[in-house]
Amino acid sequence: MKDWVPEFLRAKGDQNISIEELERDLQIPVFCYRRLAGCFRILTPRYYDRECLYFLIGYVLGNLPKDIFQTVMALKTTFVASENFGSVTRLEEGGTLVTLNRILGLRDAEAIGVIAHELAHAVGGELFGSLYGVDDLESRADDLASQWGFKEEIESIRTYLKRKGEKNGGEIGKIGRYEGRSREEMAAKE
Repeated sequence: MKDWVPEFLRAKGDQNISIEELERDLQIPVFCYRRLAGCFRILTPRYYDRECLYFLIGYVLGNLPKDIFQTVMALKTTFVASENFGSVTRLEEGGTLVTLNRILGLRDAEAIGVIAHELAHAVGGELFGSLYGVDDLESRADDLASQWGFKEEIESIRTYLKRKGEKNGGEIGKIGRYEGRSREEMAAKE
């Protein structure tokens, strides 16, 4: 967990618990990760283990450089868990939808790799633009997530995908930009 996390969580506060309880929780990384994930909208099917998903998302958020975390916050990121692999979509309302599919079927390192990779697409999307082919975009997202400190996790998900025979991660890292389209048009596009 990065040094900025307790400071951020103290500043954010929590009206439902005392300062003493918050300070106690800040000593336990699992509670910090859960609180970080709670700063975002996370949608899951009923059968998903929400606590596990919150921990995995919170772990990635808590280990991002502070400026990258702030960018993820500014993107108004919503995480959605479903049945395929991951993707990033810019919503017409100005938010970013990060889809984390099949993630709970993965080992923690692999799932963390997927989350970091998808956040790299979300954060780096404007930097990468559409000048590159899919293979290059995936490689750039992997490189960016690795620079943030998730190199082992990126290698873990890549090894998993190679074992499964999925070229370039299958659906992992699929980017969609849907500015100006309705949600129905977005759903039809998927």
